[in-house]
Amino acid sequence: MIDNKNIDPLQEMFNASMGIQQSQPASNGNFVVSYPKSLEDIQNLIVGLKNNNSALVNFCNAPKSLIQRMIDFMSGACYALDSSISKIMDGQYLITVSGVSIKVNK
Repeated sequence: MIDNKNIDPLQEMFNASMGIQQSQPASNGNFVVSYPKSLEDIQNLIVGLKNNNSALVNFCNAPKSLIQRMIDFMSGACYALDSSISKIMDGQYLITVSGVSIKVNK
């Protein structure tokens, strides 16, 4: 459910198109699109997650030998931070902070 009192109309349209239901507004949170190439890039994403930033992560530029390790690193951080990670399609993951739920419309 989207709380219309605290979300601007553009953000509301984006949330609806992505199937994001926000039970409470994320305070000072942003949405980041990332193309990580190293574990350091993933570490920076996790710092952002700790600062209440959700992210769409695309592994198209990542070395194939590191992709699974990067996903494992993100998954562990999401678990520790009570966040969630959802596979959107091959090589793309959505990481959301606590309080944001994802509903996929197929």
